[in-house]
Amino acid sequence: MRAGETPEDALRRELREEIALPIEIRRVAFVRTLRRYRQVEIIFLCRPYGDAAKEFPVLQTLEVDRAAWFALDALPAGLSDDQREILLRALSQPADN
Repeated sequence: MRAGETPEDALRRELREEIALPIEIRRVAFVRTLRRYRQVEIIFLCRPYGDAAKEFPVLQTLEVDRAAWFALDALPAGLSDDQREILLRALSQPADN
């Protein structure tokens, strides 16, 4: 996050800069603290904005080497257990309308 930037604005900016993906933030799914790294993570539930999902991904920088959509039951083999847990926890929240 940049000085004066909200977490939501930072997320939108980073996804635009890194993979050219505009998003609509639906809500905060959960927040967790990682004491070992002195870090707070805010996990947002988001949707691609407009027709952006059809054009995704467009890699913009060297910080991301690949990006793709996956069905929840077909996640990549190299995904860590922690990343799987985050996805399952965020997606198990009741749907908003």
